[in-house]
Amino acid sequence: LSAGSATSCSIQGLLGGFFYALSAFSNATLAIAYCLIVKFGWKDEDKDRMRLPFTVVPIFCSVVLSIAPLPGKHYNYNGIFFCDITSSPLGCDREGSTTQCTADSIDMLLWVGIVPFMVAFVIIVCAMVVLAYSVLKQERTMDRYRREGEGVNRNMTTQTSLQGMCYIAAFGVCWIPWCIYGMIEINHGHIPIALAYIHNLTMPLQGFFNSLVYFRPRYTSRRASNPGESRTSSVLSVLKVVLPAMHCHCCRKDEQEPGVTNDINCAQNNANENIQEQKNEHELIENVNVEANTEAATGDKFEASVHFSDAA
Repeated sequence: LSAGSATSCSIQGLLGGFFYALSAFSNATLAIAYCLIVKFGWKDEDKDRMRLPFTVVPIFCSVVLSIAPLPGKHYNYNGIFFCDITSSPLGCDREGSTTQCTADSIDMLLWVGIVPFMVAFVIIVCAMVVLAYSVLKQERTMDRYRREGEGVNRNMTTQTSLQGMCYIAAFGVCWIPWCIYGMIEINHGHIPIALAYIHNLTMPLQGFFNSLVYFRPRYTSRRASNPGESRTSSVLSVLKVVLPAMHCHCCRKDEQEPGVTNDINCAQNNANENIQEQKNEHELIENVNVEANTEAATGDKFEASVHFSDAA
């Protein structure tokens, strides 16, 4: 589209601006939602009732911000890969240029591109700070139930803070290169090609980094409960990926016992693997039951903080 007409370039800039803004605002509203769930102890009916506003607000803001550059024809080819908010003709806003700009997009890029990112980033940081502080207050409240001589436990505060920092880092890795990209374009009118590659590589990875944040607590819990399990098996278990059954037709020579056929060795190995899998499943069920009983004892409001691992 960037090599087509002015109309196709505007369409590409409009779609890119909409989805980039939607990604940033969706991450911000998600952080707010889980902060409120923990802070006010929202139940399922409260979350269902507030779901529509948290869905509509990011879409509305993205539509407004993506349409704003259209009247002034601020979507133009940026000289690298695609069309975005750029002055036209290309290079007219560079230092020392004598070309008159028919569309000066510096202010538009600042208010439509840079400022919304900064607002979303501040919202995410503040929401994670409030979330961690809310969990800390809940743990302090639970201190009254400690037995005499029992140490102070701040495990949930630590885990929540770490999860919040991972969520902030996932957002920052994707969007900070874009912020630097925009500031350089505003101040100098051109972008280093290396920074353009970095920006175009990191921004589409928002969903991937969010998934890493989401599955991280489950993976660490799985590794803690099954220390002898391979990392690959832990990842597949967390992702609920079931590989096709592999039938052993040949075993390693060092695994074969003298005088025993290969098929018997294979059958014994498969039986041992099945026993180990059943043992792991039994241990996992016991751990889940223990966690459920602990959560029920600490109350509904404190239970919400335990599930912050799903915030990403």
